[in-house]
Formats: sequence, structure tokens, C-alpha cells
Amino acid sequence: MDVFFVISGFLITGLIMRDLRAGNFSLLDFWERRARRILPALAVVAAFTLAAGWFVLLPDDYALLGERVAALLGFAANIKFWLESGYFAPEAEVNPLLHTWTLSLEEQYYVLIPLFLGLLFRLRRSRWVLPLLWLGAVASFAAAVYGSRQMSSGAFYLLPTRAWELLAGSLLAFAGPIGRVPVRATLGWLGLAAIVASFFAYDEMTRFPGIPALAPVLGAVLLIWSGMRQPGDPLPSPHRLLATRPLVALGLISYSFYLWHWPLLAGYRYAAYGPLPLTMRLALVCAALVLACLSWRFVEQPFRKRGLVRTRQAAFRLSAATIALLLIACATLWGFHGFKSRLSPIATLFEASRHDAMYRFSHHLSDVPSNLVHVGAATSAPGVFLWGDSHAAAALPGLDLACQDAGLPLTASFTSATAPVLGWFRSGDFGIGPDSILMADAVLAHLSSEAAAGRLATVVLAARWSFYLTDQRAGDSFPAAFARTVDALQRSGCKVIILQETPCFSSSVPSLLALHCQNINDIPRFFLPTAHYDSWVRRQRLLFAQHPSIFVVNPAGPFTDSASSPPTHTAPSSAIPTTSPSTAAADSPAPSAPCSNRRSGVSRDGEATSCRPRKNDILSFGPNRLLASALHVA
Repeated sequence: MDVFFVISGFLITGLIMRDLRAGNFSLLDFWERRARRILPALAVVAAFTLAAGWFVLLPDDYALLGERVAALLGFAANIKFWLESGYFAPEAEVNPLLHTWTLSLEEQYYVLIPLFLGLLFRLRRSRWVLPLLWLGAVASFAAAVYGSRQMSSGAFYLLPTRAWELLAGSLLAFAGPIGRVPVRATLGWLGLAAIVASFFAYDEMTRFPGIPALAPVLGAVLLIWSGMRQPGDPLPSPHRLLATRPLVALGLISYSFYLWHWPLLAGYRYAAYGPLPLTMRLALVCAALVLACLSWRFVEQPFRKRGLVRTRQAAFRLSAATIALLLIACATLWGFHGFKSRLSPIATLFEASRHDAMYRFSHHLSDVPSNLVHVGAATSAPGVFLWGDSHAAAALPGLDLACQDAGLPLTASFTSATAPVLGWFRSGDFGIGPDSILMADAVLAHLSSEAAAGRLATVVLAARWSFYLTDQRAGDSFPAAFARTVDALQRSGCKVIILQETPCFSSSVPSLLALHCQNINDIPRFFLPTAHYDSWVRRQRLLFAQHPSIFVVNPAGPFTDSASSPPTHTAPSSAIPTTSPSTAAADSPAPSAPCSNRRSGVSRDGEATSCRPRKNDILSFGPNRLLASALHVA
């Protein structure tokens, strides 16, 4: 969208400046043109999305769609999605209106820029326009560079850190032709190359809209600037390419295509709960192109050419009425909680379990040691301390049962997106940042005092280890921090147990089950392959292998498919010596659950089978059994 921000800033600012210089600029005229350009197709797509959500979305997601449509109609979708962002945020890939954050951001800019330019001309200070635009662009870019490192989500979605891209186009509206035709052609090809290169070189790990955004933005500036020419000058070669009929036709329907393509892709992805095959993506893009052509012909054109709505008053009234009707629909969705009655009883239970989290909160420095979680057995035996991030919170109910069985008290401290290590923190939007170091020191001081008093014998560290081992901003410092932590815990007299990372699915498992009950998807194809899990825990296994005195528990073992997967191990045999205590707790195959539907081999239809343990089987033979075994060995 960076390229389109530049194009938009260039075109709209140019139109505003033309009218201001001619002395006939009107804010009402400007906003009428924006309403005729933006609202008709947007309203159609919003209504379609609300209607389709009835058949596809689960109630909580349907109610959330109502909130998102309401935010979009107020041109605050970018703010809404920023507020939604976070460690436990809804999945962005299945948000059918995710793409509209750019539209909201543009409209916020076009509320401010005509007021700003109009005020300067009214005060006869037009000579201040360029210096102030330059100042705003530089300040916004500086904020973007800083924000992409410190608050990447806010920097990505919000106007202050995106304005420089629009301002680059606005500044370009004041420029004139540059150089001779060969020079302009060269600049045009350089600009096009920069845009294409950034398209292929950047991925989800690229920090936007910081320094990397310069490539597509400056590329767009060069491409537009090279197209400016004196009367009679030939069109530079890159612009002759862009002026071919297919690309011009695509440009005409680009706004409608922009609106339609993502709801189709996201909606299908939501229903399928998995990656889209290439053929399906192509089919959906073709469908979006057809809808875009129809939308351009029968929605955009009649309203822009005043064929249906002739006067400004009628345009504003129709806009207000349309927005009001859609807001009523959104309020109804929110008031009726997404119409839960649409689901079958079992699907309703599965969807409700999305929010069934016993310990979905985070501890902070002030909580240590007075406000920690105390569970397990009510005995005076030296106890167990669970320390980690949200994965530790997820493991707490199971470890609670294991400690009750072992007759041990259990205390826990967990902080979301914060590694249980000393002298290290993960920068970015998640976690508590530099306070992680103080938090870890406080936890260690508490553990040391408890161990010295004879009230603590074992510490269990549980975390999403791959989240920290792959943090590019931290370099190779995490293994050293992990080693310091293990050494400090063992010096305090504590035995250390490591809970290897819990398997993570790319989609919400309760949602997957609820949609399956509604006959929208098929569960077996969403199983997590053992090889995939092994690939993302390989680095942490090697890290744990460097500390042979710790005990490592593999939580995935009891849930692997007995027909298609070999017994899982804490680490490859080449990484951990077989005589190491690390293998004692979890390297042996987990006991087989007495599951009535266990079968081996391959079923008649050729699909690999798997055991689906009953609840009591999981409690008896799942990770709790492994944790209890680890506690016994430790």
C-alpha cells in the first residue's frame, strides 16, 4: 500500500492546490467528491460482508465483524485494528476487513490536509505550505523509524507514522518535470525496479513503515516524477508500458478490486481454516475481478457521474442514511452477541471454550512475591515453582494435577511474551520490555529465599522458546541468558525441569472444532505433522542439550499419532547423551492410553488413523503423567 499512499497524496493534493490557486476551493465540494468516490462501493462490500458472515462466521467473530464495520464506517478501522493487535489478538489473516485500514488512514489524512492547506491560503501564508509539509514528512518518518522498533503495531496502523508516505506524494504535487526524456526514462525504470524489488524482498519480519519503506515510497516518487513532461514531450518508456490497455483497465477497477479481493480470500480461509491452495487463490482473485468490474460499472460510475444522485444534498443524505442502516445492523450483531442460536449445541460449547482460560493474565513486578498463584497440594513438603510466559499459564492446570498427585505445593509466576531468563528481554510490542530484567531478578530472589528456607525444591521453566530463540533483534544473547538462569537456579539448590515448547496450531482449535460441528470444515487435514513440530523445536532441543543436569519434558509425546509417527524424544540422540538425566523424565515413550478406538496402521480408506483419548485418558496418560514422572525423578 506504500505505493498507493504516494499516488493518492500526489493526486488529491494536486487537485486541492489547483482549486486553491484558482480561488474556488470548497471543503463541501471536496468531501462530496470523496463521498461519491469512496462510499457507494464501500457500502456494498460492507453489506455483503455482513450478510456472508451469517453463514460463515462463529457468533463471537460475527459480533466482532459488526464492531469492525462500524469502525470502518467511521473511518477508524486502522485504529480499531491497532487496538485489537497484541499477543492474543484475533488472527489477522481471517479478518475480512483487514485491508480497509489503509482506506481509513487515507480519509483521516484527507480530513486534515484540505483544512491545513485551506487555512494557510486563507491567512495568505501559502509560502509556508512547502516548508511545513517537509517538516511534517521528516517528523513522521522519524516517528516511523522509531515506532517500527518500539511499537511496531502502532507504527504500522496509525497516521502519525504513515503520514510521511502520503506527504511524499503531496510534496511531489509541487514539483515540475525533471531532466530530458532519457533521464526521465532511467529514473522511471529505477523507480519501478525499487517497487518490484521490495515486493519480493520484504516479508512479515520486515520492519514497516521504517527505513525499508523508503524503497517502495521513493520508487513511487521516481516513477511519478519521471512521468511529468512538458507539452509535446514523448512518454518515457516505463510509462508507455503502464499506459497499455490492460493496465489502464485494471487501474479503472482498482478501487473496487481492492475492496472485494480480501473479503473473499479471508472468508474462504476462515471457513477452510488452513492455507489456500494456489488454484483456489487464483479462482478467488478471478471472482474478485468479476465483482470489481460489476461494482465499477453499476455502483461507482452512476454515483460519480451523478446519474443516480444529482445534487450535493442528495449525496450527503443518501450517505448518511446508508451509514445509519449499516450501523443499526452492526449494533444488532453486537447486541445479540453474533446470534449464538445459529450454532448447534455442541458447536456452542466449543466456541464458548475459546474463552475458557483459567489463568489468562500476566504477573508484573509488583506481584512478586505477594500476588503469585498458589495451587497444588496443601502440604509442608518442599514445593515446586512454575516460571514462564503464557505457555506456563497454559501448563499450570496440568502441573497442578501432577503436584496434587505427588503431594507437592505449587507456586507459579507467568508473564505474557516474557522469557523466564535473567538479564534479557525481547523488544517490541509484546511483553514488558526492559522491565523483564527487573521481574526476573525479583523472581530469582524469591526462589532463592524459598529454597534457602527449605520450602522449594524444584523449578519448572515453561515458555514459547522458539519465540525468543528466533528473535532477530536479540542476536545470540538468549542462549547465554538461559545458561545464566539455569546456573543461578541450581546454585540456589533447586532442581530444574524444562517444559519443551507446547505444539502450537496456526488456528484456534476450539473454533476449528466448532466449525467442524457446523459441517464447514474437516478436522483430519488440520492435524499438526510431527515433522513440523520437530523442525521448530530443533534449536531449543540443542540448547537444552548443553545443560545435561536439567530434566526436559516433551509435552507432544502423548498426542502423536501412533500409526504415523515414531515415539517422540526430548532431543535427538546425537544431541543428548542417553545417560543424561535429561532423558530420564520424558525420553521414554509415553504410556499408551487405554483408548477404545485406538487402531494401528492405515484405515480402509487409506488415511492414517490416530487415537482420540477420552478426557480421563488425557489426564492420566498425557503431559500430566510426564510432569509427574519428571517431578518424581527430580
